[in-house]
Amino acid sequence: MSVAVYVATLGLPGNQFVPPPGEVGVTGRVNDVKGVFVQTYSSVGVASDLAFHLVVVA
Repeated sequence: MSVAVYVATLGLPGNQFVPPPGEVGVTGRVNDVKGVFVQTYSSVGVASDLAFHLVVVA
């Protein structure tokens, strides 16, 4: 069984302006060893639809 490391940060694609402030959390899926769960939040902690970048190291 291999263990993966997930790293996420808020960010927009390409060379687009500064992304909005907020937070991002990431974890592996319990029922899918190849799955990743990502949740983004506004700067006040409300679930929000924000762009992000994800790196997976296996």
